[in-house]
Amino acid sequence: MSRAFVKETDNAQTQVVAPRADLPQGAINYVTPNGLKLLNDERQSLEQARQQSQDPAEKRYLDDKLHLLKQRIESAVLVENHATDKVRFGVSVALYKEKEDCECVYQIVGVDEANAKQHKISYLSPIAQALMNKQVGDTVLLQTPKGLREMDIENIFIA
Repeated sequence: MSRAFVKETDNAQTQVVAPRADLPQGAINYVTPNGLKLLNDERQSLEQARQQSQDPAEKRYLDDKLHLLKQRIESAVLVENHATDKVRFGVSVALYKEKEDCECVYQIVGVDEANAKQHKISYLSPIAQALMNKQVGDTVLLQTPKGLREMDIENIFIA
């Protein structure tokens, strides 16, 4: 076939936009103030990249990413937590894990902000669900693939 009849974009690789972090249908998209800032920063970065791009395929890819991101921002419900009497969305929790003989600190955040390396866990995760509404001194039992884990809540604070 002659190259005269082939579109220039035929050789371009189509980039597939990965879906955002899973938010089950019907779940509320709670975000912390920092989580909302991160989403808005990401939007600004994508918009800047789109403006600077000269490649139509890259622009389409960035448009698709921006579309998903804007939907997530529009559905965001900001939660500013100032109470530390109970475990709630947005707080950090210091736990003592007896079996591992260690103390861990987790912050309960929205699905887009969750990051295991930073000890930020989604409010939808099993551990966050087990911790919700508990108080300092409470013991939490959590069934994991490695068996039943016991954790004592040592502190609740705003990070």
